[in-house]
Amino acid sequence: TFVKRAFALGLYVQDEINFTSNISGVVGLRYSLFTHENLTFGNFEPRVKVSLDLSGQFKINASLSRMVQPIHLLSSISFGFPNDIWFPATSYAEPAKSNQASLEFSFQSDKNLNISLSGYYKSMTNLIDVKPGLVDFSTVINSDIENSIEANGTGRSFGMEFFQSQTIGRWNYNISYTLAKTDRKFENINNGARFPFQFDRRHDLMLFSSYNLSKKWWVSLSFIYQSGRRISLPTGQIPRPFEAGNELVYDERNNGSFPNYHRMDISINKERLTKRKNKLGWNFSIYNLYNRKNTTYAVLRSDRMLDNEGNVIREGDIYLEQQAGFPILPSLSVYLKY
Repeated sequence: TFVKRAFALGLYVQDEINFTSNISGVVGLRYSLFTHENLTFGNFEPRVKVSLDLSGQFKINASLSRMVQPIHLLSSISFGFPNDIWFPATSYAEPAKSNQASLEFSFQSDKNLNISLSGYYKSMTNLIDVKPGLVDFSTVINSDIENSIEANGTGRSFGMEFFQSQTIGRWNYNISYTLAKTDRKFENINNGARFPFQFDRRHDLMLFSSYNLSKKWWVSLSFIYQSGRRISLPTGQIPRPFEAGNELVYDERNNGSFPNYHRMDISINKERLTKRKNKLGWNFSIYNLYNRKNTTYAVLRSDRMLDNEGNVIREGDIYLEQQAGFPILPSLSVYLKY
């Protein structure tokens, strides 16, 4: 069993400043204290935000922030079922730190139309990842974790985000789209070259719409599209010296990905007031409306040939057998709000 104990404390102060009638700012400072195994990490995390109101409808926001994360996330690098471990910072893997800058342009009209476009850039240090060759994540859980991780990595995350929402009579909708890139760099992983982070999703789109049929009834529809999760695929295989079969070679990190993820959900809702003024409602929804078979994990297969005694006659090609998650799934729920 993997058990760690730690103590964390955070103090935060903030001041809102109005420089002029249309220029304002927020200045904040956070101090974080983290102790674990007789080690103490103390860090200041400043942040500042400046807002410019151009006309009551157009706004520009710019911000800078520094953040410290004393709890590390270690994710499996295989194509199997996702597995994560959270563990506290140590002398070998100090708290992760990041600096982020962002710029946002927003517009709000008198017709309930809201539009925003923003860009951001984040640099990260003191990152960790699984050491090369440790494809089986149970090895990390059941051994000395510091001998299973690569520390002192760096990373980048940058991209653009678009959001739009509007209410037109009984109908309202939301549109959000993110174009982003996230990578990592470690001295002893991927030959020291940058590689995509496991959760590097280049495209992330969400559409949502709802329509009020009456004061009690409404229907909603949503659609999600995301780039597939990054995975590490074997780049070759070499013969085992003293046993049958080949050994798979993993010399590139996150060099492949699952197919893109997308699905559509729909729901019909009804809500009314009871005699005691409580809200009683029910919801009928269908998850994954068109039964998309999104890949959750995969199993590595080989078409090698064996004899009757199980000995390898001929090595074959290796391939991934993709396993899908939830299919189309209807549900019915009833709730009471006091």
